[in-house]
Amino acid sequence: MRTPHRTGKVKRLRNDPNVEITPSTFLGKPTGHAIRAQARLLSGDEAKHASKALAQKYRILQGVLVPLAHRLTRSKTMHYELTPVES
Repeated sequence: MRTPHRTGKVKRLRNDPNVEITPSTFLGKPTGHAIRAQARLLSGDEAKHASKALAQKYRILQGVLVPLAHRLTRSKTMHYELTPVES
């Protein structure tokens, strides 16, 4: 997952890395069941690898548009690893 550093989700994840995630449409409408997960902030080589992987899979959106938007708003891009947690 990637997000600009000024978003509310970054502040929430800093305080509590436990999250619930669910598949959803582009507009955020849930399409499946939620699962619990643990979020971990990536840095250095891990963050670079995540950025490249996202850019390869979603060439236009994650490879061009999102990085451009982050640069234009002067936001640092934060990358997180989400690991499912057994309930």
